[in-house]
Amino acid sequence: MYCDNLKLKTIPIVPSGIKYLYLRNNMIEGIEENTFDNVTDLQWLILDHNHLENSKIKGRVFSKLKNLKKLHINYNNLTEAVGPLPKTLDDLQLSHNKITKVNPGALEGLVNLTVIHLQNNQLKADSISGAFKDSGIPGNAFNITSLVELDLSFNQLKSIPIVSENLENFYLQVNKINKFPLSSFCKVVGPTTYSKITHLRLDGNNLTRADLPQEMYNCLRVAAEISLE
Repeated sequence: MYCDNLKLKTIPIVPSGIKYLYLRNNMIEGIEENTFDNVTDLQWLILDHNHLENSKIKGRVFSKLKNLKKLHINYNNLTEAVGPLPKTLDDLQLSHNKITKVNPGALEGLVNLTVIHLQNNQLKADSISGAFKDSGIPGNAFNITSLVELDLSFNQLKSIPIVSENLENFYLQVNKINKFPLSSFCKVVGPTTYSKITHLRLDGNNLTRADLPQEMYNCLRVAAEISLE
């Protein structure tokens, strides 16, 4: 169901049975908790280019969608990651918002999540081990076994969050990163334990080749691209 470019301020009544809902380029500011009660089959919800704010997204509106796979809320006015979310979700895109934090547990239990896009936000983290510092990221927020692609580019991160060894594409360009802890990528390095990362972008940070530990090449042994400048 396509409802793009209609100058909508609220989400219209959606007929039951709809699986794909596009609401791009409207003026939607909020979502009531009962908005999708009639569309439990919904698999894709695309809300890019609206005016959505966290305070106006009510209750457990997303977690009730037990078949939802894609949730895109790019180019809105979010200040934190939305949630709770359903376990079926595999693609979460919240880029080009004003997000400063990811709450602890926001992504917990999302065992099918393969893609997270959070680029062009205001994420800060001075510590990858603690809870919050500078309204940032909990230490293990992105350590999700199923995750294949994580985009945190164009934020204000000072360190690299811990990620799963199954992650393949990791985009961190244009942040304020000034150190490269191997533990963010590999807990242990051995013949069968290493990071699956193939593409790692770190250009536009405060890092040089000299900052990279020699053991990095063993941990990131399958990387086809490591961009630093």
